[in-house]
Parts: sequence; structure tokens; C-alpha cells
Amino acid sequence: MPTALSSGITFTQQLGGNVSLALLLTVVSNILGIFTMPFMLPHIVAASPLSAAADAGVTSAGAGVLEPVPLLLQLCQTILLPTMIGAAIRGLIPGAAAAIDKRKKLLSYLSAALLALVPWMQISKTASQHVSIKGSGILAAAVAGVVMHAVFLVINYTAARLLCLGGVGPGGRDIRRALLLVSSVKTLPVAVTVCSKLGPVLGEAVVGVAVVPCVLAHLGQIIFDSILVSKWIAADKSEQQQGKAA
Repeated sequence: MPTALSSGITFTQQLGGNVSLALLLTVVSNILGIFTMPFMLPHIVAASPLSAAADAGVTSAGAGVLEPVPLLLQLCQTILLPTMIGAAIRGLIPGAAAAIDKRKKLLSYLSAALLALVPWMQISKTASQHVSIKGSGILAAAVAGVVMHAVFLVINYTAARLLCLGGVGPGGRDIRRALLLVSSVKTLPVAVTVCSKLGPVLGEAVVGVAVVPCVLAHLGQIIFDSILVSKWIAADKSEQQQGKAA
């Protein structure tokens, strides 16, 4: 799953990290994810216990096979095409970049609201089918998402230190922080898009239920990183004050 579309960049900017690297990682990982996920996902789903359980009822009806090409086309339509259109508008239309930067805060709110509609539609579809959901199971899945995020943070931090990414000094620290914040958060809209294509394999009800922990886990990741960034900012201020005192 690619990195989050905006939260990693926002946290990096608030922290004063390397925003250019954060933007580069976000763009590259999301573009690569478009062309890698559709061909990896069928093998992952085929090995899933849920897929095996649903096999008898679904494949007998002539469905149940996850085709990579339709998923690839949908990801291109929902992720790649809007990115290319936005980049073209910003780069080719005179004054567009200045107008976008001037209304950056408003556009970020609008983007967040539109992104929230994506999981809301899938959850509403499930609610209309009167599917019962156990709160304990949803909570456990959400906690598992946050724990996985913490594991990603530890792995990325360890790799960055072992590989000496960024070198030493404040510049190197900014690079490592950007790497941690961006690479450890997974995108919600792409996850919902991928889940929507699993309906023929796992069943529409299962897919709708699966979106709920995705949303909760994403919110948990944002809260986790908000606390982490606030602690980093406080530590930086304390370090600066100690340097001035010395």
C-alpha cells in the first residue's frame, strides 16, 4: 500500500523536516503502487482464509477471480489521472500556481472533505444491507492497524540509522524524520479503492465491513503521528533553549 497522500507531508512541514523529500516519496510511492498492487493483490487474496471460505459460494457463480487489469485501470483513473491533471494545471496555466498557493488552506480542507466521502460511500453501502458489526472486532482491527504503523516506524527508523541516511547534523535529521513520517503512514483512499474491487471475491458485505477498520486505523495513525510530532517539536525547542543557555 502506498504512503498517505497528504498527512505525511503535512506533519513533515509542521516539524520543519525535508518537505521536498516527503513530497518526492509520496508521489513516487503512489505512482509505483498503481502498477504493483494490481499484480500482487490477486496472489495475496488467493492465500487469504476469507477467499478460501468464500470460494465455494462465489466461484460457483462464475465470479470470484480478482483481475489485475480492471484494478489497474481504476487506480489510474482515481489516482494517476487527477495527479497528472493537477500538475498540468499548475505548470501550464499562467497564474494557476499562485492562485493555488494563495488558497492552499481552503483547498486542503476541501481535499480532506472529498477524501472522507470515499470510505463513507462504501460504509453506507454496507449499512444499507443491514450487516451486523461487532464493536470488539472493529476495535481490534483498528488497534492492529495502529500497532502495524508503530512497527513500520521502528523498521524505518532502524533502517535509516543503519544506512546512515542523510548523514549527520540537522539536515540529516530532517531527512530521516521525513522518511519516517511519510513511509510509515498508508493511504486510505487507495485502500478503499482496492477493497471495493474485492467484492466479487470476498462478498460486498465483507468488503464494506473491512473499510471500517481501515478508516479507524488511518485516524489512529494520524493521532499517533500528531503526538509523535508534538514531542519532537517540544524536544527541538528544549534543545534550542539549552544551546542558547550554554
